Amino acid sequence: MSPPDTAGRSSRAGDLLLAQDLRFTASTQGGLLYRPSTGVVVRVGLVEWEVLRRFDGSGGVEHVRERVERECGLNFTTTDLGAFARSATAAGLLEQPRSSIVRASRRTGLSWSVALWNPERFLAWSAQRTSLLFHPLATAVGLLLIAIGAVSFMERPAVSTASPVPAWEHVVMFLILLNLVSIVHECGHGLALHRYGASVREIGVRFVLGWPCWYCDITESYLLPRLRQRIAVILAGPFVQAVSCAVIVLAARGTGSHVLALRSTAALLGVLSVLNFFPLVRSDGYYLLTELAGMPNLRSDAWNWLASSPARQQMRTRLPAVRRLAVAVYALASAAFMALVLARAVSALRRVFLGAGHFSIRTVTAALSVVMILTMFVKRRSVSR
Repeated sequence: MSPPDTAGRSSRAGDLLLAQDLRFTASTQGGLLYRPSTGVVVRVGLVEWEVLRRFDGSGGVEHVRERVERECGLNFTTTDLGAFARSATAAGLLEQPRSSIVRASRRTGLSWSVALWNPERFLAWSAQRTSLLFHPLATAVGLLLIAIGAVSFMERPAVSTASPVPAWEHVVMFLILLNLVSIVHECGHGLALHRYGASVREIGVRFVLGWPCWYCDITESYLLPRLRQRIAVILAGPFVQAVSCAVIVLAARGTGSHVLALRSTAALLGVLSVLNFFPLVRSDGYYLLTELAGMPNLRSDAWNWLASSPARQQMRTRLPAVRRLAVAVYALASAAFMALVLARAVSALRRVFLGAGHFSIRTVTAALSVVMILTMFVKRRSVSR
């Protein structure tokens, strides 16, 4: 790709304006820009934010330069501002005034989200009164409960004398317990975030063809100054989920069929809290990887790398070689994983429909996997239009 024509494009760059669906959260060193419609997260300094705010679509780069100098006392050349504008446009922070603006729709393709409430006050109140839960001793007790629950489940294979639980009842039990544990999981993220001084703006549920997936908006975790704090927020959710499942396993005593079904369901959800660290899907493991690698937009860059040749060319100019390699490896690995999951899920559903398999939790999991993968592709397609 040939280098950009600074003289020809710098004047047009100033006609850009700040993307209308950007959320800005201030901090002492600048702030966080988050665009829900694209999932882009960018940390900006105070000077960068003041310059971005002056792009209102009402003039060229020279107009922006004069405003920055007059209102902020900052001096920049027109060439530097033009290069900055092009970088911000490539990152999705600036856009043309007359372009079709992608809004943060609560419904996209086959999925839609419902914000149930703003838990900021409740979680702030709870975080102050549950500070002991963040003590290393409490963490050790939680790990001990998880270990005891795992050993108890594996070493005591109780046999029920009653008739086994029907498959549909087992599925209903799984769905109810999954939703309850998911809510506890998200509250764990939220409590940890408030513990470190940031806040949760939203807790809600995202429906995918009627299937509820709970979420907690912890975007402000990117503003936490220490890597240790950001990792603690990520780990809090699955840790609380694993402890909750261990408590259920230990509390479910007896040999009744429903009790044994409850124990096995809780144990399965406990295992899922570990699988939640698998980084090739948008899970806690993925966010842990992005924090350790310092690449908050890894997944977006990876799918753009797969889907668009211009995006790959842009990455050659704005990303170093090591990061481009990381994006490419993650893109190929996640695409291969999605293809494998989709193939196995379709095969499992096909056996059930042909009468060669039985309806079970595995069948529900396979169906959900197909729905989630198809929804992801539909969402990517709708956003890229």
